[in-house]
Amino acid sequence: MVYEVRLQNFEGPLDLLLHLIKKNDINIYDIPISQITSEYISYLDMMRRFNLNLAGDFLIMASTLIKIKSRMLLPQPQGDNPEEEDPRKELMDRLLEYKKVKAVSQIFRDREHKQSQLHGRPIYYFKEDYYTVEATVFDIMDAFSRVISSMKEDFREIIQEEVSVEEKIMQIENMLEEKEYILLSEIFSQQKRKLDIIAFLLALLEMIKMKRVCARQSKIFGEIRIYRVQPKVLDAVPG
Repeated sequence: MVYEVRLQNFEGPLDLLLHLIKKNDINIYDIPISQITSEYISYLDMMRRFNLNLAGDFLIMASTLIKIKSRMLLPQPQGDNPEEEDPRKELMDRLLEYKKVKAVSQIFRDREHKQSQLHGRPIYYFKEDYYTVEATVFDIMDAFSRVISSMKEDFREIIQEEVSVEEKIMQIENMLEEKEYILLSEIFSQQKRKLDIIAFLLALLEMIKMKRVCARQSKIFGEIRIYRVQPKVLDAVPG
């Protein structure tokens, strides 16, 4: 069976832009639009190659970035003519507003988590408390891309083969039966063919979507651990 993973189940185009800004340590008030556009489009190309279905919003954002880049290349007004508004301003405003929304959403999630502890509702429990940063799909894609680029196998020779994602899901579940967590780097590095790495990527994204596993980091862009999601109910209010 050939899997198609819909990326909009995980992240959107603004999430990808914020990921690139963090990854490159870019000032959000002074975005190098040419660099960001090039990297954004490279991500989209990689996702298409590996059967990640892109929502129309991703393509609209690509068009927006190209439009901004074109405007940035136009000659700037000279003399007494008033300077034209920075073509990046609208995008910058959207990113800043989106960051605020995400921050507020995180506050509500944290409060919900604390309330679940007080009232004995199921919570997601991790023994290693310092692995508290949730890894995004783009963090996972970065790790995947590094492994793929280091392999010498010609991707064009395997692109027509079918990928057994169901088998890889079972393998990940079996790994987590024996361990509390597995390292994402271990999953990828143990594979001999690009096809198997692609299958594991699709399997992992499917399991995250179904909330059967979660990906955690000790810090942003840190090592990624994959945990099996295990509900734990607290019997009493902590004293």
